[in-house]
Amino acid sequence: MRTLQYTRLLVACLLSASVVYFSLATIEAVYATTYYAKVTGYAFASTSASGVTLQQNHFANHPPQTMCGNPPIRDWSGDWPWGTQITMANPVTQRTASNVAYTRRVFYLYDNGDPYCTQGVNWADLYFGRYKQNQASNCTCPGVSPNSCVAGTNNVNNCTDATNFGSAYRYYSQP
Repeated sequence: MRTLQYTRLLVACLLSASVVYFSLATIEAVYATTYYAKVTGYAFASTSASGVTLQQNHFANHPPQTMCGNPPIRDWSGDWPWGTQITMANPVTQRTASNVAYTRRVFYLYDNGDPYCTQGVNWADLYFGRYKQNQASNCTCPGVSPNSCVAGTNNVNNCTDATNFGSAYRYYSQP
């Protein structure tokens, strides 16, 4: 009788262990990589290198196969596919067409820039938008050509927002 109980217990343990093992074997581990790199802001661009219309949740990085520094090293972030997501460690304030501030942390890759890698490895350029109160007057933003503005209200100017964001080393992660 006692042998039968031990046998049943052993079978139950083996079955439970098998279920746990096969359940865990199907889980895929995803690790985020954190970067500390120069992050800049830009505005008033319209069509991205990927061919889509830029939106406030987009960012740019180096073109594929970009080499940085002396001696040159490969910036592998330039090889990320369109749509790659990054998450900023700190929220970024942006403004709607009616100049209402909001924050976001998640951006998606749809543009390229800095082909000579003057901004350093893993550089990211966050897009702030095209809204301007009077788009017919001085629709220019440094570093962007051609410039393109969209009518906004309440003194909105996404170029000013991008300029005020500036250029600094910041943390972001890419899953």
